[in-house]
Amino acid sequence: MQIPLYIYFIFFSLLVGLWHYQWLKNSFMVWFIPFLLITLVTEVIADLILLKNNGWLYNLYQLFEVFFFAFIYCQISMQRIYKILIICLSTVFFSVALAGHLFMRPSPLLELNVYLFVTAGFLIVLYNVFFLFYYFSLDNIGAEQKLIPLLYIGVGVTLYFSVLCIVITLYDYIRIHNLQIGGVKLYNALPRAVDYLLYSDFAYAFYLCRKTNIK
Repeated sequence: MQIPLYIYFIFFSLLVGLWHYQWLKNSFMVWFIPFLLITLVTEVIADLILLKNNGWLYNLYQLFEVFFFAFIYCQISMQRIYKILIICLSTVFFSVALAGHLFMRPSPLLELNVYLFVTAGFLIVLYNVFFLFYYFSLDNIGAEQKLIPLLYIGVGVTLYFSVLCIVITLYDYIRIHNLQIGGVKLYNALPRAVDYLLYSDFAYAFYLCRKTNIK
């Protein structure tokens, strides 16, 4: 059984996080360790065990991912209005997803739900935008330095979801016209490329925690 390269990237970023645990343990950055562990387990189960019948697992993971980033950004000292928006938007998202799961037949959570994925990606990118507004409004070098690791992760996540949402939206067009890069179908090549970039960002952010006091 061949293990996809992106899973090694997730595993590597998790190992880097564990290696830097002593610099992370007293800050919000420590929560990215269990996040990466859950991500790794999800991808291994989806890609190596369930194979094609994995849509429901990714749907659940998207719910978890929105909750996680909402939690992370509520841990930092952003303006109250941003935190209220994050909580309200996340609550509406979960409510709609739960209602769809309980009352629609067949349940949209049992198979890969493109609308759920795109909405989750949009919300996470929006939360990152709130964070960027806050970060660039800071007038304190010390406060800025403490948030540099999260800045790298935020930029990586924003790029990741921006690319994936575009690929999903244009999936039929890419498939019909058989668009490829280096012999690899475009809808496979682009997501994998941003996977490598995203999890490299995680590893680098953990490394930066050794140089910044993020407590």
